[in-house]
Amino acid sequence: MLSRIEQKILRKIRVPSENNPLLPEFPPEDPQFPATPTYKIKVPGFSNVWLKDESVNPTGTHKDRMAWEIVVTYRNFLLAKKRGQVREPLPAMSVISSGSAAIAIQTQLHHYGLPELRVLADKRLDAFWVRAMKKTGCKLYFTDLTKKALGSKDILALTQNTKGFDITSGAALDPSTRFYDWMSYEVVNQSPDYCFIPFGTGHLYENVLNVNKREISARPHDPRHSQPVDQPQRDENVDQPRAGDDHQQYHDLLHTLHGAAQRHLPGEYQDQDGDDEGDGQPAMDLAQPPVQPFGHIQPLSQSTTFYRLRPRRIAPARASGLCHSPARRSST
Repeated sequence: MLSRIEQKILRKIRVPSENNPLLPEFPPEDPQFPATPTYKIKVPGFSNVWLKDESVNPTGTHKDRMAWEIVVTYRNFLLAKKRGQVREPLPAMSVISSGSAAIAIQTQLHHYGLPELRVLADKRLDAFWVRAMKKTGCKLYFTDLTKKALGSKDILALTQNTKGFDITSGAALDPSTRFYDWMSYEVVNQSPDYCFIPFGTGHLYENVLNVNKREISARPHDPRHSQPVDQPQRDENVDQPRAGDDHQQYHDLLHTLHGAAQRHLPGEYQDQDGDDEGDGQPAMDLAQPPVQPFGHIQPLSQSTTFYRLRPRRIAPARASGLCHSPARRSST
């Protein structure tokens, strides 16, 4: 049975549909599909390059989409409690973060009156991010994140949340297919030849790969999928790299795209150290990508993964694509 406060929260969380493009769920205050714009930008040497602009989201990054899915998780918990399947109070969530993920999630939790997010941060985290997270209402806990890899039990213990849920590595939340599924369809429906995807936790990267794989093999297709699936043919109107040129050519393109993304943002939010994360924190090593992609992968920098979208049965693409969230001085 729900308390009056829980009933109020449940009524406030509205999910028009899970996969109907005519009834999108994000952003929650004004749902649209696509939810964010895609701009054509000028890049020397290339004729058809597009920028996916996630900076228009509530806190300025693609992490707002994940934050909404956390709210939907609470809705599911409340529905289960209403049916009598659970009796416990709403659990708190814990996450390892150094900025944008925590701010995005806590902003949504506060809006819906949900338990405060518990954040485990590195003890050397810049004071700018500490203040920003405290301002949104996060409960902060600090440790040396360089000492060892932490599992869910470690994270929950260090955030004094042993009865709660860990977002960082919580497979139960299905992050590889839920957190960015709508955004993944927005990307795949553009039918890009190439995607440049920021890589932090890898969840966005995994979602795009999983949607791409699903639409090649699934029948019927998800309603959000709007591109025909057929045998690919060479499109002479698309820039074609010469054999052996892929790495250097697209390495140069990546840095040009990063500069273009930065020019879309106010100066105070621009990346200060050129690592695409914008926070001065070291980016993770992508020498060994955690997921075997369905197409071809070529790591180009420490924080961005290059994914060549050329699966065997995707229709020929009309544009080279960029999936990039120009983060507002943010990190995971």
